Amino acid sequence: MNLGNLQAPTGNPGEAFCPHALAASAKGYLAVVWFPFGYASSGQVGTESYVMTYTINADGTLTAVANSQVKTASSSANTVVASFDPTGSFVAVAGDGGVQTFAMNANGTLAAVGSPQSAGANFQDVAWDNSNHVFAASNSQLYVFNSGTGVLTPVSGSPYAGGPELTVFPLR
Repeated sequence: MNLGNLQAPTGNPGEAFCPHALAASAKGYLAVVWFPFGYASSGQVGTESYVMTYTINADGTLTAVANSQVKTASSSANTVVASFDPTGSFVAVAGDGGVQTFAMNANGTLAAVGSPQSAGANFQDVAWDNSNHVFAASNSQLYVFNSGTGVLTPVSGSPYAGGPELTVFPLR
């Protein structure tokens, strides 16, 4: 993934910035899920993954939003995916730490909403529909959540059986 001159988050000396997933908000922000790795090798520094936001400027350039970086519940050792709701007010981040949501504040910073759901499912994809449902696919099941205010609650009957061919497409 090449993001050009994307301003990296400030980290610890010896760490590099490795973007892992992107999600664009209807409010003009880009959420980037990333994990740190060592400069001397392509090896990871730790197992954490983070999400932070960037303002999408009129000319298409990106400006990091100060103090927007938050740690996710998922590790960087597995796939971590992200998707904004249709209004751009909430971003869902899914990985081996479960599906969790973050509210987008007026200044572009993120705040965790509720606790992660279905930790350990190793999610591969996540998307919202226009009725505040979050759909998250693992390699064997499809999870469906209600999310009126960003707080996730499983839909009755969820998760549903599936296979590695499951993909979640955002509704337009």
